[in-house]
Amino acid sequence: MILITGASGFAGSYILYELFRRQKKVRVFKRPDSSFRQIEFVFRLMNQDKELTFNDYINYFDWADGNLDDRESIEEAISGITEIIHCAAIVSFAKPDKNKILNINYRATAHLVNLAIEKGISKFHYLSSIASLDRNNDNTVREENFPVTKKFSSTYSQSKYLGEMEVWRGYQEGLTGIILNPGVITGPMAEDKPTLKLINVIRKGFKFYPVGTNGYVDVRDVAGTFVQLIDSEEFYNQRYICVSENLSYREIFAMVAVHSGVKAPSIRATRWMTITAMILDHIRAVFTGDHALFKLELVKLINSHYFYDNTKIRNTLGYQFMPINQSIHDMIKYSINP
Repeated sequence: MILITGASGFAGSYILYELFRRQKKVRVFKRPDSSFRQIEFVFRLMNQDKELTFNDYINYFDWADGNLDDRESIEEAISGITEIIHCAAIVSFAKPDKNKILNINYRATAHLVNLAIEKGISKFHYLSSIASLDRNNDNTVREENFPVTKKFSSTYSQSKYLGEMEVWRGYQEGLTGIILNPGVITGPMAEDKPTLKLINVIRKGFKFYPVGTNGYVDVRDVAGTFVQLIDSEEFYNQRYICVSENLSYREIFAMVAVHSGVKAPSIRATRWMTITAMILDHIRAVFTGDHALFKLELVKLINSHYFYDNTKIRNTLGYQFMPINQSIHDMIKYSINP
């Protein structure tokens, strides 16, 4: 039986459905207060069997409540488990979240790896991120770009790097599995994530676009490639970059505008303009008591040019990725106007 963490999250909910579609025996480890909203959203979107209800879907899985920082609840959850798919993570650039990010993305991963080794669970698969890789401006990033030491652009980047290091340690100590490094994940989602907030800003006529470039992938491709790799042991103990296309923010913003029926942003936001926007946003946050939307890490990201090579995963699986234009279309159709 497989234990999956993070199944109520964006990527994890699609991975859960892919496991269901392949009729895998799965136990879902979740927080007691976690919502089923994203899980139900994916079921309604992906399910083709009209006789299958959401209750049927939920009852297909075993469920275990607990927290990743609680050893007792994890030990109970992994009883009878032969394989772990670790998707749980916190994605945030907010400084107040630093300890929480490191606790979940790094320390909890190390703890789970140790328990897998201790309890004789042989397979451990990890949903990592392109943020863990060594990214240099304008250079193409490949799977081997994983340095022994790394200058981190954010706490999130640091946490995913350290978490992935723990999984590699586990492989050296006898575990086997797959590490997937997805790009910026797009596609239909239920939760009000920052991605949807940005889309709504563009739909309201936002005129500026950042100068940077990044790698993108649809969430359904993340789930499809991950589970396909997990099913093939000859591909184990390797890292796979999962990116469909490298696109500029101008191209992404234009896609959102086209599918929203509004004019595309046409004014280039320079680095100094984005820094000024960040400062003004922080001043606004001080007076309103709200959280600042622009973080220094985010400003650095949207002004950088990152390119990723997906040759390895395409050649390994013979996989054809969904065009990001289609992914953006579906995101707007099903997320903004469900």
